[in-house]
Parts: sequence; C-alpha cells; structure tokens
Amino acid sequence: MGRAIECSVRVAPFLSALLVSRVDRSQANEQLGEIEENAHLARQDVHARVYGPVLDEVAAALSAEVGKFTTGREVVVTPTVQAPRLARTAFRVSIRDGAARTSVHRQGHGFQRALIIAALTYLADRRRPADGMRTLCLAVEEPELFQHPPQARTFAKVLRELVSASPQGRTQVMYPTHNPVFIDPKGYHQIRRFCRAAGDGHPVTEVWQAVEEDLCTALDGMVSQKVIRSRTEGTLSGALADGFFAHAVVLVEGRGRDQRH
Repeated sequence: MGRAIECSVRVAPFLSALLVSRVDRSQANEQLGEIEENAHLARQDVHARVYGPVLDEVAAALSAEVGKFTTGREVVVTPTVQAPRLARTAFRVSIRDGAARTSVHRQGHGFQRALIIAALTYLADRRRPADGMRTLCLAVEEPELFQHPPQARTFAKVLRELVSASPQGRTQVMYPTHNPVFIDPKGYHQIRRFCRAAGDGHPVTEVWQAVEEDLCTALDGMVSQKVIRSRTEGTLSGALADGFFAHAVVLVEGRGRDQRH
C-alpha cells in the first residue's frame, strides 16, 4: 500500500506521516485492543448489574400491557453498550527553543524546510527492509523556496539519494523547480520540461524529454552510438542544468571557438 506525501509549508502533517511510516504500531495496537476489549466487557457487566433489574421491571410491565391485546409475545428491554473505536496513536512534533516550546507551523519557512531536509535524510538513512516497506511518493513544491544556496544543494542531494537508495524503486520523488541546482544531468532521462505551445486556440502544454535511445536515433549517421553512450554524461554535466531554463541555446564547435565569439 502506497503513501503519498506532499512537502509544503505544512510541515507538521508531513512529519506526522513520516513518524507513522517509521514507527511500528502493531504491537501497541494489539495491546490497546486488548485493553479496549476488557473495558467493553466491564461496561457490559456494569450495565447488566445497574440497569438489569430496572429494565426487567419495565419489560414485565410492558409485556403485561401488550398481553391484553396479543398472546404469546413479551417485551424484552436490555442495555446496549456501544463499542468504542480503537484508539490509534498519533504523533505530534514541537520545537523547544530555550524555555519556549512551540508547534512546528509557528516556525519560519526556512526552518521548516530545514526540518524537512533532516526528516528526509533520516528516512533515507534508516530504511525498513524491502519486504516490509510501503511505496513512498514525495511531491515537493519548488524545493528551492526559502533555502540558502548551501541548504538548497543539500536538499537536492538528499532528494536524489532517496531515490537511488530505494530498493526496487519504492521511493519516487517529483518536484517542479526553477533552480538549476535541482537539475541532475546524470539523470537527464528523468527530467520533463513543460512548455506552453504558441497558437490561436486554447493553450496547450507540451512535455519534452530525452532518453539515450532517442539521442542515438537523432544522431544516427553523424555520431556513433558508442560515442554517445560514453560521452553523454560528461558533455551534459557542464551547462545542461542552466540550459533547461534558457529561452534559446546556441551550439558551437569547441571551447576555443566559443571563447572567441
């Protein structure tokens, strides 16, 4: 069963969901269930002892009155004990700053994002066994917001490690970004560029992507597949991240020519 988490300024629900996914509550739930069952039986005993004699008297009186109009029937009145819902343990995260203790949502956005980074790092470092771990999908809205440059780089690194360290692809991370720090040239096949297509009709959004097979097909006859597969990563690692946000890209042949012009 999967769990989707949206990382926004509402950091408290995210941390609660993280704790729920990390803390095994089965043993506690089993013991709490036994307590509730024993309490339910005790309530039934109290109702029977306290209400039983009174209700028996009421039932006998009603049966006598009904017996004047019909035969072979009697009225039975018993107390009904509603079983309470099983108590589930929730987790609350607060921040202690000196003598003050406040909730997470009262902290600044920068601190909240830093706390998310810490929580995701913890999640990446302490994985459950593959067989016992649910699929985790993280949707992060512009992860660069409210981040100092070093924090943004750390955040980008943590998000990538969450996916790379995930067994059998059980962790997925999706985020829209306007910051080249969050563009990983090595994983260019995982990047999607959304562009608004020009036209007189209704606006249409086009989605662009590239995979190694497409590059080999497009450059067939000009560059060998062996060269493409061996040099793509090094070639793209330079300016690809910035190029994703450019309105136009000029391709030149060689660095010397680039410097002269």
